[in-house]
Amino acid sequence: MKVENKQAYRLLYPRLTVLVSSGSGDERDVMTVAWSTPISFNPSLIGVSISPKRYSYGVIENTQKFAINIPTQEIAEETFFIGQKSGRDIDKFERTDLTPKSGETGVTIIEECYANIECELVDKPVYGDHTLFIGKVKNAEVKEDALKDNNFPDPKTGMLYWMSSGNEEGYLSFRNSQ
Repeated sequence: MKVENKQAYRLLYPRLTVLVSSGSGDERDVMTVAWSTPISFNPSLIGVSISPKRYSYGVIENTQKFAINIPTQEIAEETFFIGQKSGRDIDKFERTDLTPKSGETGVTIIEECYANIECELVDKPVYGDHTLFIGKVKNAEVKEDALKDNNFPDPKTGMLYWMSSGNEEGYLSFRNSQ
């Protein structure tokens, strides 16, 4: 079956869903992202693809920092809500009751997430209608029970994956899988 070139990205789904937080204090935001990826082992670089239309885009540009927070199914409803709203209009932390806290680098991280990766912006190449924010990892933390013996995340911790269906049923988790 032939797939249109502009729809080919859908063949890469499901994708790990992350919450990208940025800023601190009054200038902070959080957005739901499925387009994140490791870029390099040495130095440790991670990229997130963000449209310039998004409020978080400006916050990251202003502060030069962002954090990748990995949610689980316990906060799937909040994760979906965050992906549907703009930080221009509301404080998503207040509306979801997620707990923002200051990470080691000063960037906002989310307490309820099982892992947080704090990054300093090192590059921002533009590709089409998105910018790939490339961050150098400055600090990473994970809840103790979230890793398997090989130091990789255990999918059964309930990590969220996005199927891009446009509704809450678009999320899936491997928590209950065998």
